Order: sequence, then structure tokens, then C-alpha cells
Amino acid sequence: MKKNLQLIGVLFALVPFKLLGQCTPDSNMPKGSILPESIKYAYLNSPYTEIIYYRAPSDTVTQTPLGQLPVQIDSMEITGVSGLPATFSYQCNSANCRFMGGEAGCLTVSGTPTTTGVYPLMVYIRTYATIKGFVDLPVTQNDSNARFVLYVFGQAGQNESEINAVEVYPNPTQNVINVKPYTNGMACKVKLTDMSGRVVKQIEFDSQTTIDISAFEKGMYLLLIEVNNKQLYRKITLQ
Repeated sequence: MKKNLQLIGVLFALVPFKLLGQCTPDSNMPKGSILPESIKYAYLNSPYTEIIYYRAPSDTVTQTPLGQLPVQIDSMEITGVSGLPATFSYQCNSANCRFMGGEAGCLTVSGTPTTTGVYPLMVYIRTYATIKGFVDLPVTQNDSNARFVLYVFGQAGQNESEINAVEVYPNPTQNVINVKPYTNGMACKVKLTDMSGRVVKQIEFDSQTTIDISAFEKGMYLLLIEVNNKQLYRKITLQ
């Protein structure tokens, strides 16, 4: 599988220590891939576990003064991450979170969140490779990448008890979102975030309101709704 050398997949760890984990890699995954596409939500004071599966590429190409040359991926290593709750930890299936080119791996993320919030993850990965040419040239490249965002909501039971308190439509949408509390005078606070966790719109209201999102890029958004001191959420698709 050939990609630009700044490929270095998006794998992640949560605190600055590494343990030998018990997850089982999936060797049937394509080289250079990672699953799942996004991680599941976490809830306040509820134990959380997520398994990330990945498989390193075995080769790629890179641009040099001599033109594009093939690159052999010898090994890759997860070296750290920023932006995560301090109460989380991770366990890799391999020692030191290092794995060979073309090799499948996995890590288990776990913890009990003590605060709500949106946590975009920045992953740091080191790649050890060899540029193949007239003379083989060993290279080491450090990269950072962001893919996963951890959303921590209020306690699951509290969310579910209020899930029907607010109507959100249409979804998918091409231009606007209507947010309608079923009881007038119910104070609502709304934040719309993109999938990196960046707040792109926020508003407070106590009756039906319309939010224009036509100027935003198409894709997935998360609508965070605070009502009666509880948090609701809706995934919004802008087409």
C-alpha cells in the first residue's frame, strides 16, 4: 500500500505510560488502516472501554531531490498523546506500543471520566523507515495526527430521561436545524461542534429556534443541548 510518507496512521494512547494489553489484533485488516472510524461516547462517572484496531503500511513513496522514491516502513511506535482526561489509561498489545511495518496491532483505552467535555486527541507517532534508492537511506520521522474525539456527557440515565424533551429537525439537513422544546419557557443552551470538537455555533433560547448552518462545510456535527441541567446530544448531518 503506497501513500505519502506523512501517512503515519492515527493510533492513540491516553497517558504517558504503556502497558502490555490483552486486546487481539485483526490481521485481516488492510495495511495502513485503522478502526473504528470514531470512538464511542463516554458518560460521567461510568467506566469506559474502547479498542482501537490498526495495521501499519509496509511501504510508501516519498518525494526527494531525485524524484519519488520507494520507502520501506520498518516499524512504527506510538510515543504519546495530548488532550485526554487524566483519569484514562491505555494498554497496547505489543511492548512499548511498537509494531513492525505491515503488522496489525491494537490498544485498549479505559477509564472513568470525572468531568464532562469534548476532548480532541492529538496522537504522536514515530516511524522508522528506509528510503530505497542507489543507496538505502534509513530515516526516522515524527508525526502528529488528529482523528478521534472523546465526548464525555452527563450520566447516561440522566440523558435518557430527558431525551424526548427537545425535538431537532430536519436531520439530515442542507441549511438549517430547528430546535424545539416541547414545553415553552424551558431554558435551553445549544452548542454545535464539528467532529474535531471545535464549537462553531452556540445559542440560548426558551422556545423554538432555527439555526442556520448553510455556511458550514458539509459533514457530521454534534449538537449538544443543555436542558433542565441535563445534557442531550444529537448527531447532525449537513448535506
